[in-house]
Amino acid sequence: MMMPDSDLVIPLDVLCLILSEIQATDHSSLRKLRLVSRSMNSLAEPLVFEELKIRITRETAPKIQHQLPAIASGRSTHARWTKRVSLDRMVPVEMTEFYGYTVGDFTNEAERKAALEYQTSYLAPAIRALENVESASYCGTEKGSYLDVLLSLAKLPKLRELSLSLNLYDDDTPYPLDEFSELRSLKFHFLPISPTILSAAVDSADEDCSLLFSVALVDRPTEEQRR
Repeated sequence: MMMPDSDLVIPLDVLCLILSEIQATDHSSLRKLRLVSRSMNSLAEPLVFEELKIRITRETAPKIQHQLPAIASGRSTHARWTKRVSLDRMVPVEMTEFYGYTVGDFTNEAERKAALEYQTSYLAPAIRALENVESASYCGTEKGSYLDVLLSLAKLPKLRELSLSLNLYDDDTPYPLDEFSELRSLKFHFLPISPTILSAAVDSADEDCSLLFSVALVDRPTEEQRR
């Protein structure tokens, strides 16, 4: 099968293999290939936007202020093509120290408040707009945002794999995993074994135990880390 453009004569299956290799090794070049032609863009675009990383720090805040509203609109390329999303280091509700550094690297209170306003307004709608996401990972230390993130992820209709690393270190912290009705795989990274965690994992399988194939505790925090 050939590309519809007359100047491209590489068989489609071979071209797809080439693009997959470029995706794995040189993402910037894959983006540039979108400019070659409409047909090339139709092949490259799904690969370019297949994975989305959301990290809200002082450095990424200017980009996020434009990105989150666009995704939340439901008309972005991420809404069409993203299958994997990872969320890491949201804006802290309060300026706190966590293991020697300021959470989110927001040392300026005005900058933190501005970023928090965008996060509060657009993060949850942006997550819910990613309706084609099949796999999600969330690493967080912010009690003020983690529930919004989890409940928004639970709304994604195609989500099958969830990986959590919530360094909250509070046995009473609620984990609304029963909201995830279609999961096949659930992984806990770096979470303490507690009645709350075990109960949440059991509740996540209550609706239909045949759906949830695996629940794994990948890492366990040490006593020093918990302190």
